[in-house]
Amino acid sequence: RIKTCLQFFDISFLQTHSIRSDRAFLGAPTERDIRSVIAGISPASYARIKEEIREFISRVIRIVDDDTTSDRVYSLNLQLFPLSKPDDKGA
Repeated sequence: RIKTCLQFFDISFLQTHSIRSDRAFLGAPTERDIRSVIAGISPASYARIKEEIREFISRVIRIVDDDTTSDRVYSLNLQLFPLSKPDDKGA
């Protein structure tokens, strides 16, 4: 298993995630689960969501570690990033 620091930022790492995302569309539709949420959030909510993602990934890793009968390799990608610039109306 490969782990990266939560603050890790490297172009090769981002390229790997991009390739994996592209491959998601090659599999059979019944073998993928693709979800998306687009919403306006505050900095406080952003911090809470980041913590939820960290906890979720930790739970997934525990499930994987406990699995002794795996027969395939899967990729799970979670991304949280802004689609817009901060609103200046409070300034």
